[in-house]
Amino acid sequence: TLHTEHATAAPVNTKRLIDFAWSPANPTKGGLIFANAGNDTTLTLKIWTADGAGGGSWSGLVNSAASGRLGAMAIDGRKGAEEFLACEKDANNDIFCFRGDTAPGWTTPANNVLTTNSQAGIERSFDLAYEATSGALGLAVYSDNTVTPKYRKYDPTTNAFDGAASSITVSGGGVLTTVRLIPDSSGDDIMILMGDAANDLRSIVWDGLSDALYSSPAGKA
Repeated sequence: TLHTEHATAAPVNTKRLIDFAWSPANPTKGGLIFANAGNDTTLTLKIWTADGAGGGSWSGLVNSAASGRLGAMAIDGRKGAEEFLACEKDANNDIFCFRGDTAPGWTTPANNVLTTNSQAGIERSFDLAYEATSGALGLAVYSDNTVTPKYRKYDPTTNAFDGAASSITVSGGGVLTTVRLIPDSSGDDIMILMGDAANDLRSIVWDGLSDALYSSPAGKA
């Protein structure tokens, strides 16, 4: 067949319960995460390896440490190492993050629970990305069910997230509901897009040179 069936069940059909990212460190490999049971509490990881001749193969699956029942998830690959960072928002509105590798395998970073009180909707109320050209730092931006977006930096050298969250200053608006991070493929900046319950859309940029948010512009559209 021309396709591979990875699972025949998922917790729900209204959430993003699958994601894939190519490895910037090895262009023949990519990481797939998904849920494969109706009450699944562990992120499933499979590695795709292309054969360079129009085909390839999938690895066996490995499961992360447990969280609550899986919800919306995301994965990104790191430059310079065959590693992936993956996070998911579970049915208890917790956000758990794990590091995967192409072995395949999982490890649990320090401070891997970003919040236990994210926004409760089906939206993916977080996102994550590595700095694209260096791979020196990962960034996770998320909702803790307030109007103030939060972020934590991830250090791949120590396999640890910041112990405490930092805030992204916004004015007015509603509770943060959805987040999207887009790394600059030619640098280490990351565009951060944030939507809220008042239907506002905001943007701010992560400065990969100074590892801090740009002070300007921070826009609202």
